Amino acid sequence: MGLLRNKDTPPRRRQAATNKRRGDQSSSSHASSFAYRRNRTLTGSLVSYVPSASEQNAELRSPRMHVHDLRRTRRHIVISLICTIFVMIGCGFLLMNITSTPVVTGNFSSNHQLYQKAITAYLTEHPLERFRFALDTTRLTTYLQTHGYAEVARVMPDTRQTGLGRTMYTLAMRQAAVVWTINKQQRFVDTDGTTFDRAYVKSQQLVEVIDESGINTRDNQVLVSDQFLGFIGKIVGAMRQYDLTIQKITLPAGTTHQIYVWITGVEYPIKVSVDRSAYLQSEDIAHVVRYMSVHHITPEYVDVRVSGRAAYRQK
Repeated sequence: MGLLRNKDTPPRRRQAATNKRRGDQSSSSHASSFAYRRNRTLTGSLVSYVPSASEQNAELRSPRMHVHDLRRTRRHIVISLICTIFVMIGCGFLLMNITSTPVVTGNFSSNHQLYQKAITAYLTEHPLERFRFALDTTRLTTYLQTHGYAEVARVMPDTRQTGLGRTMYTLAMRQAAVVWTINKQQRFVDTDGTTFDRAYVKSQQLVEVIDESGINTRDNQVLVSDQFLGFIGKIVGAMRQYDLTIQKITLPAGTTHQIYVWITGVEYPIKVSVDRSAYLQSEDIAHVVRYMSVHHITPEYVDVRVSGRAAYRQK
């Protein structure tokens, strides 16, 4: 039998010893995975009444530390939930206050698209003011007045939402008091002396300026200047303070520094100078009209261009 055994096969006793040694090595390696490793320090404590340093980061934790961990986790979850709710509320607030499309309304009946485009251009230059709470209506008013919309007196601060991303802007327009047709184009003036090109009142309610000067307005910058037109508007507004209504204003021939004022119920014109204060001359006019009425005098005209004096020509 020994002759038939393979030479490469080790003896049975040696094979059994080898298998036993391999089994011991595998079992020792398996046990070493659960045993304490050399040069390794375990931190923490399994007993609640035995505290240890750095318990929160320890490997061994007591039931008390587990309770603390649960409380800390729950606190983090609650804080995260509260922060999420506040972020959602903030996003909703911004969404409800943002302006993507302005809607214009006010005391006018046309040109809504014109003012809407102007406000959109303003919001493009000032993107933060797309939020209604950050809108500066004073600066918006100045922007409109200096960009060709002088007829806008004020942008009202009470803007409101009319839909998602749509904000209503209320514009207060100037009330024209005087109209003057210059070079086939109408110019309007309010009682503050501001001139503009668009008005939203009936022409029957306006004081008309009749040019009898014979001066070509294309070549004369005095007549078409805002200062000259502003004086006319101021004189109209100042006369209303004395319960006097101007019917019309005429420009006499050959002059650009004086005008004739015709008052409703007064049969004679009153000559005033554009180089003197409109308010002071209005006060003089009120005194003169009252004096002429008391003394039943009907002159050809009255001149109040000189301060403190009034001259008139008897018919």
